[in-house]
Amino acid sequence: MDLLFAASAQALQDLAANPRRLGAQLGMLGVLHTWSRTLLFHPHIHYLIPGGGLSPDGRRWVTARKKFLLHHTALGDHCRTLFRARLQKAHPDLFRQVPAKGWQRHWNVGCQAAGCGENALRYLARYVFKTATANRKVTLLPAGKLRWTYRESKTRRFTAIRLEPWDWMSHFLQHILPRSFARVRTFGWLHPAAKVRANRARALLRQQPILSPAEQETWHPPPDPQVERPGAEPPENKMPDGQTIAAGSRPQCPRCRKAMRLVGTWRPGQAMHFPNRPP
Repeated sequence: MDLLFAASAQALQDLAANPRRLGAQLGMLGVLHTWSRTLLFHPHIHYLIPGGGLSPDGRRWVTARKKFLLHHTALGDHCRTLFRARLQKAHPDLFRQVPAKGWQRHWNVGCQAAGCGENALRYLARYVFKTATANRKVTLLPAGKLRWTYRESKTRRFTAIRLEPWDWMSHFLQHILPRSFARVRTFGWLHPAAKVRANRARALLRQQPILSPAEQETWHPPPDPQVERPGAEPPENKMPDGQTIAAGSRPQCPRCRKAMRLVGTWRPGQAMHFPNRPP
C-alpha cells in the first residue's frame, strides 16, 4: 500500500510539473479504499485535488486548462512504470511473482471534475470512519450460510450472494489495515510540512491563511502605509544606499536614480495583483 501511495502521488506530480500539461505543483489528499461491493480485495486510492496548482516559483496560481486536470491515459502508464520500478527495487521476490503480461496492460485511472469538492470530500469521508461492512447486517440462512446484500453498480438494484461463514470472515479480515497505517495522506503543498506554500496558495485564491491557535493570538495584520495617523510626524524611508526620503516625496531607484512609483501593496491573506504593463 505504501508503494501504491508513493507511485501514484509521484505520477501526479510528475505529469503536473510538465509545462505542456499544467506546469504547476499540486496539493493532494489521498484516501485508500481496499474493498469492492462484494468485499473482494480491490485496493485503489481516491485523490481529491484542487483544479490547479502553484507555479514553480510559487508566485502564480495555474488553473487547469481543461475540464480534467491531467489525461488519464498518460497518468495510468506513468503510474504503472513507477510502481514497477519501486516494486522491483524494494521487493524483488514479489516482483518475480507478477506475470509479465501485467506490466503490459493499461492501468485504469479515472479523472473527473468534482465541482467545489464538498460532495467528493463527503464521499471519501465514509471510507475513513467505517469498515468494509459499514452498519449493514449479515443474514444467517437456514443452511448455515451467510447472505451478503449489495447494490449493483450498473443496474443500481440490490442483489445478494451466499458465503460460508469462514469465507465471509476471510473477506472481511483482509480489509483490516496494519497498526499505525495511515489510510489518509496528503502530498504537495497540502502536506502539513508545507504550511508556507499552502498559505501562499490560499492568498492567491483570496482565502484566509491557516494559523495555529498560538499564531492567531500573536499575529496582527501590518498597518496600511497609505493611512496617515492624525498628529503623527511624517515618516522617513531609508533606501538601500543610505539615502533618506521624507514622506510625500518619491524615492529614487538606487540603480538608475529615477523616481519610483508606488503601484500597490500586498498584505498577508490578500491576492497578488500585477500592475498593468505599458503596450
